[in-house]
Amino acid sequence: MPFLGNAELRPPVTWHYVFYQKSLEISEKVGDVHGMAETYCNVGLLYFQQQQYPEAIRRLIEIFFLFIKLGAAPLVQQTNRILADFQSQLSEREFGRYFNETLRGILANGITWGRHQVVTKDEAQEIGQRLRGKE
Repeated sequence: MPFLGNAELRPPVTWHYVFYQKSLEISEKVGDVHGMAETYCNVGLLYFQQQQYPEAIRRLIEIFFLFIKLGAAPLVQQTNRILADFQSQLSEREFGRYFNETLRGILANGITWGRHQVVTKDEAQEIGQRLRGKE
């Protein structure tokens, strides 16, 4: 279930969502993948605050994969810290379930935001292998 540039942001709709939706539309239109990543990070944080954990974790893992692909080590580390914070606030089982569901989807399909495939299936699988230490 890819998150499209004109995606359904779940209620309650706040000014944050309206702002982030507009930001996504602009970033999508001009092909600003980094801008989309920043916005999805903020949306992920809002989802977590609203206890929409699967969506929050999915957003951050997608961003994590994109930043690994781009070789953006500081952003990979920052995203990893956010995921670790999420993990510390959930049970190991709950976080693991959401993490594994997302990972399976990414490895099977890659990551597509709007019209932009930001991580292909092959790239995702290669990143997954590196993360598992099988280079």
